Amino acid sequence: MIWLIILAAVVLFALLFCLALTLVLFRGTVCRYPADPAGEDAEAPVKMAKSWEPYRAVFQQGKRWYLGAERERVEIESTDGIPLVGHLIRPEGEPVGCILLMHGFHGNPYHDFGPILPFYHDRGYLLLIPDERAHGESGGKYITYGIKERWDCLCWCRYLAGRFGTDMPLFLDGISMGAAIVLMASSLPLPENVRGIIADCGYTSPYAIMRHVLKHRLHLPVFPILQMAEVLFRLLAGFGLREYSTLEAMETNPYPVLFVHGLADDFVPSYMTEENYRACRAEKEVMYAEGAGHGLSYLVMRPECEERLERFLLKHSEQAAGRYGRQEDKNKTEIEQE
Repeated sequence: MIWLIILAAVVLFALLFCLALTLVLFRGTVCRYPADPAGEDAEAPVKMAKSWEPYRAVFQQGKRWYLGAERERVEIESTDGIPLVGHLIRPEGEPVGCILLMHGFHGNPYHDFGPILPFYHDRGYLLLIPDERAHGESGGKYITYGIKERWDCLCWCRYLAGRFGTDMPLFLDGISMGAAIVLMASSLPLPENVRGIIADCGYTSPYAIMRHVLKHRLHLPVFPILQMAEVLFRLLAGFGLREYSTLEAMETNPYPVLFVHGLADDFVPSYMTEENYRACRAEKEVMYAEGAGHGLSYLVMRPECEERLERFLLKHSEQAAGRYGRQEDKNKTEIEQE
């Protein structure tokens, strides 16, 4: 009898311990990420992961460029009533197209895109870089790993098409979680001028990336923490980790995709991009950067990345308007039901 009591106590302790870890996980991975208090100070050091430290000077330069650019603050509303804020940067002269850039988890425009913004700007693209929900100036309490952000991406695309017309080629560019967002958004009825997607180090699903991080970075038991997290996320944040995935989106995606991933990425493993690439039924190409950590492909292989990006953008800017923008009626029905 005493052994049963001891066993029950051990099991209860283990469950309570896992519940405590789940609550910590919820707070650290789903709850709103505060804006950087030094975000408008061009000389304040950029906060970054240890693996990005060798490129600190480049990121600092990117921050200076972003803050020094003439930016227009724009605000729209999400499909579920959350105010979303972004910043427009116009090129010199008439734009040749527009690029919507979606940042990563706990990211911001100058941190995630600072190094590459001048490249796009110098080639004549109008740039829109939003703060994603629960980040920066945008509203919202919870980060949903692309589940709800894909609808926000749709709203931004519609805003751009409504303001600048559907004759202007529009590309979606995302890094890390932002890559998952733009890939997931491809299954929605985007405006007819969307011409292609650039996905840098995107994961396959919220469940898959959380499982990977728990197991390989935090060295915590996947069971029962992830199962508890699934319940907690649904109850408090209104989304499920297995609710949708980039793999499902790629099955119906009609847009050309340029996949990019660093082979030394230990946060989002490169096999996830390989899975996304295999699942994609549209025109596609992939570029792997040898020795590049998470989100560092552009900096590690800058000349090669710029050549591939320029070729991709030019090629698909020349496609006939509307070729990739039409979705099946079932997708429109899904929108109406949301």
